[in-house]
Amino acid sequence: MRETSAQVWPGPHPLLSSRIKANIESHIASQVDTLATKFGYEKAELEFGIPLYRGKDWLTATGNTPLIGITLQGAGAIMKPEGGFLDSDKLLRARLGSNFIYAKGTRNLFMANIQGIVADELNSFSLDGLYINGSAFWRHRQNDQFGWTLGLTYTSVYAYNKLLPVIGFSYRPTKEDLISILLPITIQYTHFFNRATALSATIKPNGGFYNMNNEDNDTILMLYKNSTFRHRNFLFSINLNHKFSYQFSIQPEIGLENNTELFVDDFKFQASSSVYVRIAFRYKFGRRANIAPILDFDPADFTTADPEIPEK
Repeated sequence: MRETSAQVWPGPHPLLSSRIKANIESHIASQVDTLATKFGYEKAELEFGIPLYRGKDWLTATGNTPLIGITLQGAGAIMKPEGGFLDSDKLLRARLGSNFIYAKGTRNLFMANIQGIVADELNSFSLDGLYINGSAFWRHRQNDQFGWTLGLTYTSVYAYNKLLPVIGFSYRPTKEDLISILLPITIQYTHFFNRATALSATIKPNGGFYNMNNEDNDTILMLYKNSTFRHRNFLFSINLNHKFSYQFSIQPEIGLENNTELFVDDFKFQASSSVYVRIAFRYKFGRRANIAPILDFDPADFTTADPEIPEK
């Protein structure tokens, strides 16, 4: 069994590096039931992560020196509905939260996340609708091929806030292939072509909700001045992750979404399946350090099993 050498201090590792990520996506509008409207959207999002506390920014193979880290994370996203189903011109979702990371030795990682989220129409943005999402995980790395994850998540990705158990594993049948299953969040297969490029096929849930302040009641869908709009579906995507360097990477993605369930208060609708495209750009500050593999992932993606492309 191969052991990983300790991190070289004081170089940052992926968990504790400052980072920014820009994401642009387009979901093609599709027919809503038998209505004369469609539903789709375009979305732009900017994410960031900043380390607040690094503790001992290194990890020994013996586990005598634990690693403790706290990071600040946040994002702002603007959604522009298409197809006429919603009156709103633009919807805004903003989130701000923190990750707590604890690792002792090279096989066990504990991580907790909490974030406050507001989601409203852009022209009526208010902190009155603040709600909380969060997660807690234990990740164990058995060996170079197999590891598992256990935890809980409180998430709004299914259009309603839900507390869900999380169980998953990651398995490498070969050095170039990775199977990651983390139910009920994601199922993913990744092939690593080299140190710079990987291709993934992923199934994942997609959704959320927004508070609506409808000043004009000129549609049968908006019967009340204040409503809640919810949407949820599942996405199947093909994602290419190409790293120009440790710092900069690009991630184009194309996929299919199944029938989207739409809710406006107590009214339920369904939009037919559609196509979406997305492209993301990520930049990490600092230099890569030699680290334990269990720490080799981005906290923005910590619910996945092993999203980083290996350097070795």
